[in-house]
Amino acid sequence: MSFICVMCGNPIEINIDTPCRYCGHKNSRRSGGKKFIPVNLEVGLPTIEIAREKMRNALADGKSNGCQVIKFIHGYGSSGKGGVMRPAIRASLVKLARSGEIKKAVFGELVGSNGQELRELMRTIPKLKNDRDTRIPNEGITYVVL
Repeated sequence: MSFICVMCGNPIEINIDTPCRYCGHKNSRRSGGKKFIPVNLEVGLPTIEIAREKMRNALADGKSNGCQVIKFIHGYGSSGKGGVMRPAIRASLVKLARSGEIKKAVFGELVGSNGQELRELMRTIPKLKNDRDTRIPNEGITYVVL
């Protein structure tokens, strides 16, 4: 069984007290099987293709481990007008939703008065209520329902 680091999305081996070799995050055996996991696609400033590969790995790992929602942190971009990773990752996720490989993608800016989809997710998965990104709009993240 494969595992991904919940912080950076890279493949890891789960051994007690062994941090991720890519970002140093201490994952645990309990990382697998969680209903909700965050995956930071920005760590290490990857190319779009590497970020997409991390995304695909996280989706496969999440599905095989019974995860219900993955929060992808792809960032908005530092130029003030948006970067290239956000639209590329979101386009990939929209295609996956259309093909039925994922149930849906909920964009972080939909939090607030127009965030009905996210509120429905929080009812289904109460742990999402503890996620700070569910409180204010954030264009740098996307929630994926598996």
